[in-house]
Amino acid sequence: MNNEQLIKQIIKGLEEGHTRERVKVSLLASGWSGGEIEESFKKVDMVAPVEKKPISVGKYLKILISLVILSAVIYVVIQLIFQVNVMPIIVSPENVDF
Repeated sequence: MNNEQLIKQIIKGLEEGHTRERVKVSLLASGWSGGEIEESFKKVDMVAPVEKKPISVGKYLKILISLVILSAVIYVVIQLIFQVNVMPIIVSPENVDF
């Protein structure tokens, strides 16, 4: 394996949100030497520092609001389906046609 491939693996790991230490441990387990890893990290830092993708709060807020609305709709539908009319029908002689 060449250093170009190592650099690509480092960038991918960092972009996925893994810590530098986690990426190093993974690469060591894959057979890369500590020196190669350190050298490649320096090259990655010099060319373009890689930052984690920020967590989009708006995305999670939209999902939460959608779930709340969906829950309310499901609740209303269930209430309509299983609605029981508890008002008794009052039958009096004046209301009955014979």
